[in-house]
Amino acid sequence: MSTRAAGSFYGYKLHQVVCAITGLPLAWRVETAKDSESTFAMPLLDTVKARGFRPEVAIMDMGYDH
Repeated sequence: MSTRAAGSFYGYKLHQVVCAITGLPLAWRVETAKDSESTFAMPLLDTVKARGFRPEVAIMDMGYDH
């Protein structure tokens, strides 16, 4: 977080779904770091399904739990 007079700057976060076997990304989003992670998990999984993949297990940081 910045202490600039114009306001706070939190930076960016990359939210992604990665194949555990190949290590390749299947879907991703770049969002500002001030936004809650919990709103990005389901849309990312929906994108992966729309691309023809069938996720069986999801391992997420506790920030995605809602």
